[in-house]
Amino acid sequence: MDWLLVVSNPDRGRPKATEEELWNLISGFRRDDLITFTLQLLGALNCDRTNRYETVNRRFIEWGGHAATRIMDQVRQLDAAAMWRLIEPWQQLLLLRAALQYAPTEGALEDLDSPAGKARFLEVCLAVNDLTMSPTPPLTGNAVEDGLKAAAAITPRLWVSNPPNINISVARMITFLDELPEMFEETRPAVEALTRRFEESLGVRFQEALDLTAFVAYWGLAQSAEQALDNPASTLINRDTWLRQTNFAPDIWERYLNRVSLRLEEMTGAVAGAGSPWFDPLRLRDRPLIELPNGLVSISMPDLVAEKCSFHVLVANRRAWRGAPENGMASRVRSALRTIRSLDPLTGCREHRRGVATEHALGGRGS
Repeated sequence: MDWLLVVSNPDRGRPKATEEELWNLISGFRRDDLITFTLQLLGALNCDRTNRYETVNRRFIEWGGHAATRIMDQVRQLDAAAMWRLIEPWQQLLLLRAALQYAPTEGALEDLDSPAGKARFLEVCLAVNDLTMSPTPPLTGNAVEDGLKAAAAITPRLWVSNPPNINISVARMITFLDELPEMFEETRPAVEALTRRFEESLGVRFQEALDLTAFVAYWGLAQSAEQALDNPASTLINRDTWLRQTNFAPDIWERYLNRVSLRLEEMTGAVAGAGSPWFDPLRLRDRPLIELPNGLVSISMPDLVAEKCSFHVLVANRRAWRGAPENGMASRVRSALRTIRSLDPLTGCREHRRGVATEHALGGRGS
C-alpha cells in the first residue's frame, strides 16, 4: 500500500472519534442530501482507483477549502513525502450506511455547501476513518471465530490497498470452468458439479453470469474521475435501459440483478458473524450492487464485483453447497482445486489470459 489514510492523531491533541461522535455529526445533515453526495463521491472514487484516488482527493480538498487544507497540512507535518488520502471508497460505503441510520429527513440542518457544512462533513470522514482503523474485537479463544473476526476487520483495507484485477479474475473463471476440463479430464466431474450448483444458486447460466459481472465491473471503472465528478449520474446503471443495445435477454439481467443487488435501505441490516463492531463487509461481498429508490443502480466497489468473478469466492461460500443433490460434491471440488493449484494453468500465460478475458467480457463468446 503506497498511500496513507488520514486519521485523527491523539499526540497532536485530536483524539480518535467514537461511534457516538460520528452519529452526532451525521445527525446535522439532511438524509437525502448526505446520501446523494456520498454516492457521487463513491462513484468518482471507484473511477479513480488506478490513480490511487489522487484526482478525487485533490478536488475534494479544494471543495473543503480552509478546513480541508488545515487537516492535510497537519498530516504532512508527520510525513511530507507520504501520499495521504482523506477519502476512499470503503469509507463512503460506511458513511452511506450511517446516513441511512442517523441522518434526519427534516429540520434545521447544515447545508453541505456552506462553510460550516463542509467542515462538518470533513469531520464525518475523519470519524469514519478512525473507526475503520480501530483494533480487532477481543479474542474469544475459539480459533475459527477469532480468525473470521480478524479477517473481516482487515479485509476492507486489503481491498483498497490491493484490489483484484478484473481481467485476471474473469480469466481464472474461464480457465477453471471452461478450459481446465478440456486440458485435464480428471477435473470434469467436479467442474460440472460446481457449474450446476452455481447456476442453481444464481438463477442464470454460468456464461451469462460471468459476462454480466464483467460488464458491471468494467462499467464502474469506465469514466475518468473528472468525468464522474462533473457528471455523477454517469457512474450509475439504469436497470431498464443499460443493456438495451446488447443481446442479453431482459429476464436474465433481472434474475442476475435480483441475486447480486440489495436495496439501499437493506444496507442497515445486521449481518451474522460480523467482524467489525459497527459494520462488516459480508453483505456487500454477497451483493455488491445497490438499488436506489429512483430505480438506478450504484456499484458499491468494482473490487467487490470483481470478486464475483473469482472461483475462490464461489468455493468458499458455504451457502452455495446447502441442499446440493450430489453427495460429496464439495469434497470433489476441493480436490479439483488442489489439482488446479498444482497445475497453475495461468503461469506463463497471464497476458494471454488477460486478452481472452477482455475479449470475452466486451463482446466475444456470445456476450
